[in-house]
Amino acid sequence: MRSIIAGAWKFEVLAAAVDVGLFKAVARREGGVASVEQLAATLDLDQPTLEDVVSVLVDLGLLVATEAGLTCGDQARRLLVDSSSPEYLGDYVAFCHRSFNPSWRDLAAVLRHGTPRTAEVESPYDSLYRSEDLAAAFLGGMESATGQLVEHLVREVDWNRYERVVDVGGATGDVLWGITRRHPHVDAVVFDLPAVEPHFQRRADGATDVGFVSGDVFVDPLPPADAMVVGHVLHNWDAEASRQILDAVRVALTPGGTVYVYDQMTTGSGTRRRPLSSLGMRVWTAGGAEYSVEQCLGWLEEAGFVDLAWQEVDPTGDVLVSATKPR
Repeated sequence: MRSIIAGAWKFEVLAAAVDVGLFKAVARREGGVASVEQLAATLDLDQPTLEDVVSVLVDLGLLVATEAGLTCGDQARRLLVDSSSPEYLGDYVAFCHRSFNPSWRDLAAVLRHGTPRTAEVESPYDSLYRSEDLAAAFLGGMESATGQLVEHLVREVDWNRYERVVDVGGATGDVLWGITRRHPHVDAVVFDLPAVEPHFQRRADGATDVGFVSGDVFVDPLPPADAMVVGHVLHNWDAEASRQILDAVRVALTPGGTVYVYDQMTTGSGTRRRPLSSLGMRVWTAGGAEYSVEQCLGWLEEAGFVDLAWQEVDPTGDVLVSATKPR
């Protein structure tokens, strides 16, 4: 029981270390070795508090204490130092600390009423995109969360069949950048909210392999395409909104075109339940939750799609569903 209670405290230590740049500061020192005194001086931190923080991080294996000083543990070196790495999780830690984790305080309200108290005020994306730093942390975190999934999509789907691919809610376009690197003939377009476009353009850094169309999927028509990706999107919405999104996709797809949907879906066997992930969506959104493969297939059938198929994506834990618009 005490370890469960302390779990939240340990995350706060990790989030504080990421926020002040502790792991990066250790890695930048000569030989990747630093003393507490050096770190306190470099980062302008309170040394007694830093000593306690370091002790916790050593216990967690994120820092290693040697005779020469402190070094980054393997996980910290791989996931928390190089922000240009596709595995980097620092942005995701920051997003969880500032936005996602605080929403869990509403779990009792969701348990009683079915929706978080904040759902009556605004969508989480409204407040998220009002803050430049928070939006950057969220979008960076989503990129790191989909790195292995992008590799799977590029490898397992025959993108040579398609001329134009639209990623609905594609954010900074990491999926499409991965596809166009391997298949440069593809005309790739991200469709997302206007507030996302500046972040997309920074990620593009002048490259034009992937385009951006701003809009609201519930209001604006989607760009036409012969393949569409809807990834980590439907779990933000209830069943009716998910049906609306898939209807909009069907309208925009050319006859014979394919939609690819991925999320942390559950299966009827019960072996792929994602209760923590599902609860996270319940407390952070108004009506969102992880859904089952069977529900997704049902929504697609209702929208008029055929040739439905699905596969598990290891090791991300996602399920990839595909369906075709009849000719």
